[in-house]
Amino acid sequence: MSTAASTHHYDIQLSPSFLQNFFNSQSAIKKIEEDARTLNPQPFQKRCGFLPFELRAFALECASCAWRILSLILTCVCAEGLSRRCVVQALHAQAGAASLRMEKLFDSRYLCPSVNTYRKQDSGIYTRPSISSPLLGAHGFFNDKGLCRGMCDWFYSLYFLTKDSFGDPALHMRTLAQQFAQGAPPQAALLHLLNPDFQPAKRYLSIKAEDFKQLSTRGVTLRHIAEQIFTLPTGAFTLFSSNHQFNFIKASDNLCFLFDPNYGCFRVEECGTLETLLAFVLSSHDKNSQLLIEKVLPVI
Repeated sequence: MSTAASTHHYDIQLSPSFLQNFFNSQSAIKKIEEDARTLNPQPFQKRCGFLPFELRAFALECASCAWRILSLILTCVCAEGLSRRCVVQALHAQAGAASLRMEKLFDSRYLCPSVNTYRKQDSGIYTRPSISSPLLGAHGFFNDKGLCRGMCDWFYSLYFLTKDSFGDPALHMRTLAQQFAQGAPPQAALLHLLNPDFQPAKRYLSIKAEDFKQLSTRGVTLRHIAEQIFTLPTGAFTLFSSNHQFNFIKASDNLCFLFDPNYGCFRVEECGTLETLLAFVLSSHDKNSQLLIEKVLPVI
């Protein structure tokens, strides 16, 4: 779908009729089918560069800091729209550094990166002034803490709608994750921004969630947590830490996939890989809190 068109059509009143049309998945499904035909079936290739990856990652982190500083300056002179643009640039640079480290660490198991913020070109969303509506969440149209809930829900909506079109689950996962490689699609962004009490995913997406399991993370090792997750039955699951959300798909006993909006999509074939991943995914999790697991199902 055209992201430019999406931003133009974001002059909304948050009416149910608009939202129903906005979350229509047909254009997104078409994009996935097009990507599947053109995407290299080989694993995600490392990006080459003249500098070692450590220096490239450091340069991106420095750029992220610079964008943050510029954002603060612009806020001080009441240039809020420009300040938000700088924050989004900072988050993209930060995600780029994280992606380089994932490439280095996970090699061919790293299927595709993800950026847990808005797409840069969707400034029509994140620079929009907040409006008074019971459907809009506390952050209005701009959330600089990430859009993980909306990204995970939109990922699963597309997953179930396109699952039967793919014979290769790894290619399916890569193609889905590719939709988030430049940031959250407009639908994912809006899903996150809407008031969670409104339960937009249940209203507008063809998915439903059921409480499945709670894992205690207090006084246990990452290995133990990884074993509990890796031995989940076949199916699609959303995991909730104390401040984050990510998806885990069990395709078979020895083939799993993890999609984290902060890092991207990974192929997981043994518990050790999952343990290494969780060291990043759960790095900010409050160990006194439980890890909640929901099973996600399509609405038939």
